Amino acid sequence: MELNPQEIMEELTNFRSKLGKLNADIIKLGNEKSQAEYEYRLLKAKKIMILRADKTPVTIIADLVKGDPEVAALKLQLDAKEVLYDNKRENIRSLRDVMSVYQSILNYLKIEISGGLKDNY
Repeated sequence: MELNPQEIMEELTNFRSKLGKLNADIIKLGNEKSQAEYEYRLLKAKKIMILRADKTPVTIIADLVKGDPEVAALKLQLDAKEVLYDNKRENIRSLRDVMSVYQSILNYLKIEISGGLKDNY
């Protein structure tokens, strides 16, 4: 597949648009992730305080809190938010890599068109 400079510029414009959307998405996902972590930590601390007040042995508090259905549900939500956030971040990295390749091709074509490359082979 051969692309001319105009097509490469159009693709780069499309990529920039996608990148803008991905950046907006990751901000939203970051906020959701932070909120999920806040709620999880708050409930976890509350459950720990309740177990301490009930004189539960310290050595088993962490396991009991992790096994609490409410805490486990919030941890599951947090983990899901982290996966979505990480996936979106990886999408951004991949798109930037593709954009870099297109930029390199475009730069090569500019040099080639201007006569800057000579056949040395």
